[in-house]
Amino acid sequence: MIDIGLIVIAYTVGMIPNAYFLQVFINKERLGYVRSDKVGAYKILIHIKEPAFFLTLLLDLLKGAGVVFLAQWLGTFPAMPAILLLTAVIARNFNLVIGIRNGVGLSIIIGGLLVQAPLVILIYGVVSLIFYIAVRDMDTSMALGTTTIPITFGLMTESLLTIFIGFLMVIIVFIHKALYIRAAALRTKYIDYKRDNPFAK
Repeated sequence: MIDIGLIVIAYTVGMIPNAYFLQVFINKERLGYVRSDKVGAYKILIHIKEPAFFLTLLLDLLKGAGVVFLAQWLGTFPAMPAILLLTAVIARNFNLVIGIRNGVGLSIIIGGLLVQAPLVILIYGVVSLIFYIAVRDMDTSMALGTTTIPITFGLMTESLLTIFIGFLMVIIVFIHKALYIRAAALRTKYIDYKRDNPFAK
């Protein structure tokens, strides 16, 4: 029962967008623009470029670190930290309230792994930097860098279950990216249609 309760807590933590907590600090008009795209820390950095990004990033890191600490404190088996981190990432990517606009959740993953396996994040950072030098796109390079997480995470924890959970995290990240790219393409197509057919309903 304790583990089920922890999973519910992790899902709730991952589901709540930080931007909604930060409305006091973010200009309402600019926050609305971010909401129309995503409300993750990376998008806030791109579109707002103000301290709200750092507050959002900090909250995400604390979310990831918090669920891992909670699992280490109250969980009943060794893989519980990874399970709670996966749960928070699922909630972040497939939000029941606002759909896929809640960001990918890389900051949550980083926050959790900094607590449980910090070397994994060091390797992830180096690989992401290499990808960035190659493709010159931060969003893409950070997503591609996650492919290192399953093996390194599994090696650090010496657990096949952790490797499996790591692969699930990566799959979820890429599913989110694919869904978002598709949604963006449909939105662009609709805008083009309305431009070419101004009197269409």
